[in-house]
Amino acid sequence: MALGKAPGAALQSGVRVNPPDGVERIRRGGSRTAKSPGSAEDSDARKKGADMGKALKRLFKLGALIGAVVALAKGAKLFSGNPAGVGGEGFSFDEEGDDPYAVDESKLGGEVSTALLERLVCPLDKGPLTLVDKQWLLNPRNGYRYPIVDGIPVMLVEVGERYRQGAGATPSAAVPPPA
Repeated sequence: MALGKAPGAALQSGVRVNPPDGVERIRRGGSRTAKSPGSAEDSDARKKGADMGKALKRLFKLGALIGAVVALAKGAKLFSGNPAGVGGEGFSFDEEGDDPYAVDESKLGGEVSTALLERLVCPLDKGPLTLVDKQWLLNPRNGYRYPIVDGIPVMLVEVGERYRQGAGATPSAAVPPPA
């Protein structure tokens, strides 16, 4: 065998040896020898491996995207609709004539502490209220009347509006709030 004539041959202890296909040997000087003739196949295999890796990455990303969409759909389903016991239009009632803001006239009145009466204001305009018949708190500016049920003032704007007295009304039985 003549020295330097075999392509891809590497110097090993003074004797040139052909490496197996696709193996690249490094000479003692640090330079690489030419690849063996089968290296084109190796290059194709590397490209196929790289393509397979890209395909797996794309598949993984697609799976993650599908998982995120499913999670969002389930989350949206959890927060859609009405809570248990509430109808499609809001509150649900047993009969058609039920009014959620109706006040039982027999329960009107009761003792309310003077400290609370001094602090209570109309929830709509934040103005002072007037105690009427020890059963209602009246806003004389807009006529809203807030009932006192079993000693507890019901300060919902919807209730005050439902029991509205004429705007600017000053009832004959008005009792000024305690000083």
